[in-house]
Amino acid sequence: MSEVSAGLDLAEYEALLRADFAGFAERAFHELYPQTEFLANWHQRVIAAKLEAVFAGRIRRLIVNEPPRQLKSHYASVAFPAWCLGQRPSLQFLCVSYAQDLADKLARDSRSIMISPWYRRIFPTLPAATRPNRMAARLYAMARRTKQTQMNRRRSGASYPS
Repeated sequence: MSEVSAGLDLAEYEALLRADFAGFAERAFHELYPQTEFLANWHQRVIAAKLEAVFAGRIRRLIVNEPPRQLKSHYASVAFPAWCLGQRPSLQFLCVSYAQDLADKLARDSRSIMISPWYRRIFPTLPAATRPNRMAARLYAMARRTKQTQMNRRRSGASYPS
């Protein structure tokens, strides 16, 4: 548990994670990078507060501009969708990036959080797509392999009849 959770019992800590996106994002960081120390800074609290305002409907458009390696992707594209889906499982998210591989990684990281035991404890209404061994995961992997094959064919200059 982090400094924020010091002195809380497990039920109180889990309630805090449900209610406080910044605390949830920090816990999600520890899930994805257990060997890396989370160094909290004021700008992360600002991003978390703005994303909570997006979730609450007080902000309709938000752009986060920061230098690389400031955890903006972790907050906005990994932890935020997981936290929101825990609150409202019917929501839908679209992860857009300059690179498909990055978008795929962010989606996998978010899904890793959502299938973790601590997430399933704090958000027991688990979205169907995050349940282990679901058809969606198999379809995703199959579509990814098909796309990779098509890209390899284009790179090699090979053409195949339709």
